[in-house]
Amino acid sequence: MYVCMCVHTDAVKAGAKAAVIACVASTIPTVLGARAIPWARANLNHTAQALIISTISGSAYFIVADKTILKSARRNSFHEQMESHAEYSQKIIPGAARSEKKNFFHEQMKNNAGYCPF
Repeated sequence: MYVCMCVHTDAVKAGAKAAVIACVASTIPTVLGARAIPWARANLNHTAQALIISTISGSAYFIVADKTILKSARRNSFHEQMESHAEYSQKIIPGAARSEKKNFFHEQMKNNAGYCPF
């Protein structure tokens, strides 16, 4: 069974990048809106602004990290299917496992190309 042990570090890195981008992207309109819009100036103090920015950054982190983990799990799932199919075809047709293994994996990737559950 093929398992990549660096899935969590990839997810953390991707989530951190997304959080930084979301932080910058949400800070600018939040701060400018709190200074320019009269209602926001009266009702959004510094704590409220920080809460808005941190909520957006945190949600971006968890969404991207979760998508990265799911993508890796889907890739590993296809690899396990490929191995089980190769073992099955080797029992039925000796010597056919190598060609079947490659073709099965490529068919699975073609069928699921562009698939995203979100």
